[in-house]
Formats: sequence, C-alpha cells, structure tokens
Amino acid sequence: MPNFFYRARDLQGKLVTGNTDAVSLQVLKNDLRNKGFLVVEIREIKDQAQALSAKKDDKKATVSFSLFNRVSQKELAIFSRQFATLIAAGVPIARTLNTLKSQTKKKAFKDIIDDVLKRVEGGESLARALERHSNVFNKLYTSLVRAGEASGTLDVILARIATYLEKEMALRNQVKQAVSYPIFVLTIALALSAFLLMFIVPMFAGFLTGMGAKLPLMTLIVVNASHFLINNFIAIVLLLLVSVFLFGRFLKNPVGREMFDLFIFRLPIFGPLYMKIECSRFARTFGSMTRSGVPILTSLEILEDVLSSVVLKKGIKFIHDAVKRGQTISDSMKKTDKFPMVLVEMIAIGEETGHLDEMLDKAADYYDDEVETTVKALSSMLEPAMIVIIGAIVGFIVIAMYLPIFSLYQAIVK
Repeated sequence: MPNFFYRARDLQGKLVTGNTDAVSLQVLKNDLRNKGFLVVEIREIKDQAQALSAKKDDKKATVSFSLFNRVSQKELAIFSRQFATLIAAGVPIARTLNTLKSQTKKKAFKDIIDDVLKRVEGGESLARALERHSNVFNKLYTSLVRAGEASGTLDVILARIATYLEKEMALRNQVKQAVSYPIFVLTIALALSAFLLMFIVPMFAGFLTGMGAKLPLMTLIVVNASHFLINNFIAIVLLLLVSVFLFGRFLKNPVGREMFDLFIFRLPIFGPLYMKIECSRFARTFGSMTRSGVPILTSLEILEDVLSSVVLKKGIKFIHDAVKRGQTISDSMKKTDKFPMVLVEMIAIGEETGHLDEMLDKAADYYDDEVETTVKALSSMLEPAMIVIIGAIVGFIVIAMYLPIFSLYQAIVK
C-alpha cells in the first residue's frame, strides 16, 4: 500500500503533518476531510531518497522562478479575472489552470502556472501552490485564495482579487501622473540649462571677450557657472551618483525611511496626497480581506506588508497588538494618532453596525475620489509653474548673454 506524507489544518487552524498508508491519494484526501481537516498538501513517498530529491526540486523551482519572473500587475489582474470566470462557469481548477497556461504568452508566467498546475494535480491546495511563488502571488493574494477555498467561494474571491488589482493599478497610474510630469519637465530644464552652459555660453563668452566688451554682473554669473560646470563636470556627475546611492541606502534603513516618511507627510499638498493614497490602499485591502473571511489579526499582519509608509506600518503593528488584547480597531487607530479621523470614524461605524467590510469599501472609494481630485488640482497648478521655471532659467541665460551685445551696439550707435 502506498505511503503518503500529508499536511492539513484542524478546526482550530493548527497545522498537522504526518505519514500514513492509504489505497490512493483521493481516498486519503476524503478520509482527512471526513475527520474535519482542511487538506494543505498530500504527497506520495516511495522512498527516503526520492522524498529528499523532491524537496530539493521544489526549492530549486521556486528559486528559479523568483529570480527570473517578471509578471506585471496587469497580467496578474487579467489572470485572476479569467480564473474567476472559468471557475464560476464550473470548470475544474486543474483544467482552468491548463487553459490559462495555454493563453499566457510570457514564458516566465506560463512556467509558474504550469508549476502550480502540477502541484494542484499532485494534491496541494491552490493557495499552497501559489505560495511557492510569493514574488508573484503575495501574502494578500494567497490568503484570499485560501479563504475562498475554505468557504467554497473561490470564484467570488478571485473576482474580488481582480477588482482589487485593477483599482490598485488605477491608483498607481494617478500617482505616476502626479509625479512623472514635474520630474520630466525638471529633467528637461536641467538638460537644457547644462547644454546652454557647456556649449552655447562659452561661444558667446569667447566672442564678447574678443570684442573687449565689459561684462555686466548677470553675464559674469552665467559665464562663471559655465566655467565651473565645464571644469568640474565629471566630479559633479560622480557626486550626483554617489548622492543617489547614499539616499537609496538611507531609505533602506528603517530609521531613515521613517524620517523620510515624516518629511513627506509634512509637505504641503504632497503630504496629504501621500496620506490619502495610503488610506485608500489600507481600506481597499482591509475591506477585501474582511469580506472574504480572512481573520482580522491575519488581515492586519498582511496590511503591514501592503502599505508603503513605515510610519503607518508602525501604526498597524500597534493596532494588531491592541486588537489581540481585545480592543476595537477604531479605538486602537485613535490611539496611534496616525490615521485621519474620517477613516477612523467610518471604521467605528462599520464595527458598531456589523458591516465593517462595506464601510471599508466606502472609505476606499472616498479616498480614491480624493486622490483623483488632488492629482487633477496638482496637475493644473504644476503645468504653468513648470513652464514658468523653464522660461525663467532659459530666459536668464539668454538675457545674460545678450546684455553685453546690446551695450556694444549702444556704444557703436553713440
């Protein structure tokens, strides 16, 4: 009789592992379910050497995928939406994965789906198979899938995941829209200024010196800036690269990241925008997990990974510990003094009425609208401001170069 290794969770959620003999994998799976266990993984073990080899192969496959796969959020959203549609239509999970694999063009993602398919056919749960590719399917994704498997609503959960990812992409696009334009314009302004100072100004300076023109203060400033940039160009570039590197290291340090977060939060316009983005992400993620049946404490642990702000991550950790001691979420949030009162009050109402998931979804929609409004207002302000900045820089250099020429012309006319 074949020998199987199994992992399952009991009614309290405790992980149980063991080895047992059974007629077949399906018989063992049914037996465990009848005893009240939720099967996580079942694997046939023919001998010790094969078992060790299988473990090594599993580890190797996971590392390989984690190093070389580049699956975008858009691809993951499409995958989830199609997965939900097929499951809702009654197509078995294995057949659904096979269909999705054949439709996927990117080889890295195709290989991942194929690996998940093989593991599901081998007796693993879908959530467990997805967990092996955590760089694509994060803890939030797999926790929701696990909840869907346990409740028998996998199609609903996958559709919810797809909606969540689509709204997350929309939020990111709004942020990119707010940040990319000023960065692009400032880059153009710096590049144009460098070009003028390194190539055009020296030509004018040589011409003016040859004519014996007296240079006004404005022109002297530009000429000296040109000489400094030309003579120290390599040093300036190296200094910029080192500064970027050191700033990156500073942000990787928890203390440095927290200091930077506090600085951003204190900035006018950008600080409130950053808070609204994080609150939207908090409410959307928390709402999706609560509606899907993920335990509150597990949801709070996942939220620590989802949010970008170290300051708010600390707040989530405090809330997690307080809720664990029996306090309400809203009271814990008030004590952190890190979250807007609008969000806290909406969560309090959700807790009082027993509709926390609905209130979190409404909070997410509210902050999404706030982000969109702020981004539009910011764009309408920044566009003319950037044009004025470029005009001022270029205009200053051009006027500085032509002032001596005007002086020479006036001297000749007189």
